[in-house]
Amino acid sequence: MRIRIPVLAAVALGGCATSESPPVREATSACTREAPTGSSIPTSRCRSREEVQRDADAARTAGEQIDRGRAARPATVQ
Repeated sequence: MRIRIPVLAAVALGGCATSESPPVREATSACTREAPTGSSIPTSRCRSREEVQRDADAARTAGEQIDRGRAARPATVQ
């Protein structure tokens, strides 16, 4: 029994050793942890890089429209 344990451990660890590294793939999706409105429990949300860029562009456009709307209104005195 004493000899079996080291032999089994050597075989198990030897099987994990490899000289080749796995091929590196470019990530096509991005995952983030986000807490939904009204919740403090974050959830994972995975989107493609195109979706992330599209959402960022939409947010930037909405922000610019809001800023233009503020600049167009005359200042009010309270």
